[in-house]
Amino acid sequence: GELFKKGTRVPLLKLLMALMVKSANEAALSLAWHVSKAWRGGSVKSPPLPGDYSNFIKRMNRRAKQLKMVNTHFENPHGRDPEDMSDKCSGNQFKKKGCKHYSTAKDLALLTRYALTKALFKTLVKARSYDGKNNTNVLLAWNRRKTGAWKRAGWTAYGVKTGTTNRAGHCLVSSARKGKKDVIVVVLGSTITWETQKGSGDYYNSDTKKVMRDGKEVNNSQRYEDTVTLFKWADKQLK
Repeated sequence: GELFKKGTRVPLLKLLMALMVKSANEAALSLAWHVSKAWRGGSVKSPPLPGDYSNFIKRMNRRAKQLKMVNTHFENPHGRDPEDMSDKCSGNQFKKKGCKHYSTAKDLALLTRYALTKALFKTLVKARSYDGKNNTNVLLAWNRRKTGAWKRAGWTAYGVKTGTTNRAGHCLVSSARKGKKDVIVVVLGSTITWETQKGSGDYYNSDTKKVMRDGKEVNNSQRYEDTVTLFKWADKQLK
């Protein structure tokens, strides 16, 4: 559900927290409109109509080019598929008309590396909770519990972001440190697995933390397991 209702006045920092910690799409839209309102071609002009994020989108794509994200194009501020996006958008079709909303693991890693140079961004993404609600990235909780493969891998996470859409699947961009090593891992399109507690009909994820979806409990932890596997691989490569 939405964290903010229409017409609510919300401080900028609170919007940023909700965006990065709780994946609040309405916060993304509000922030994008604010930027588009303030900047029209580099100078302050008359504000756009509500829902006009066009200038923000232009700036997103301009920055992507500056960061050499050559296989990325944004169509909105929050990452969800545009409603008019064709069902045929897949593989090398993404750069065709009607499919221009895409990115890659490498490009997202480049973007993350740049974003983590910003102190505020780094502070936001490592926050464990917002307004009493846990961060969507459970790796941050694994730091505290020191459980399973994460403990054995010896890494400490400090970000970054989860994301899920029907086309992209379960995705996770992570940053973690081991000793003096900082590594960014990007997992896209991770598979979804299910586990049922014997005799109860209840579904649990591998961390035994329930995730309710359509009246059922779904295990979406595979992206975390994939991420830990890649951190362990990175550890071997950096030795």
